[in-house]
Amino acid sequence: MIRKRILPILFPFFLLVACRSPKVDPGTIKDIVEIVPPIVTAVVKALTPTPTFGFLPPIKEYFVFASSPNCEFTFDRFNDTEPFQSIVCHENDITVRYDQWFVKATMDEVHENFLAASEEVTLNTTWNDENQDKPLGNFYEFKDNKGNANIIWTVTTSGVSISHLSGWAFRTDGNQEALYEWWAETGSDHN
Repeated sequence: MIRKRILPILFPFFLLVACRSPKVDPGTIKDIVEIVPPIVTAVVKALTPTPTFGFLPPIKEYFVFASSPNCEFTFDRFNDTEPFQSIVCHENDITVRYDQWFVKATMDEVHENFLAASEEVTLNTTWNDENQDKPLGNFYEFKDNKGNANIIWTVTTSGVSISHLSGWAFRTDGNQEALYEWWAETGSDHN
């Protein structure tokens, strides 16, 4: 009788330990699952991680355009200097990549390297919200070696948990003015 009462209580803990232990026979877990009441099994299934478990995308929380249907997550991370989370969006002639970085210094270094290799930096400043005295981050406008119009902007002082974000928008036709207008109206729009 005690076994039937304790097993449902201990089952979630056993399952967590068993799933992480390479020495537990999968058949043993299957046998236990079969004798555990369905209500406990349902609770355990509800508690197991899903692809979005614990994943709150700050990029989508902050940048309005990042939630549009024209955007998708990209998980290509080739080295430690890459952002750990990116969303790529397309709108007409504009492509934008929103990134979240672990460390501000890495984000700044990557952007500085691109600026150093660019053909022409036309603007290197900060950008603001309603409060003109408190910049949200850096703003760079430049043309790359292929003649593309580019804007990079960072978010380093946005609030409680959202920081180390950046956006990188470009147009392949080189129209810097049109890119800036898009950025001012859409790309930089945030919550």
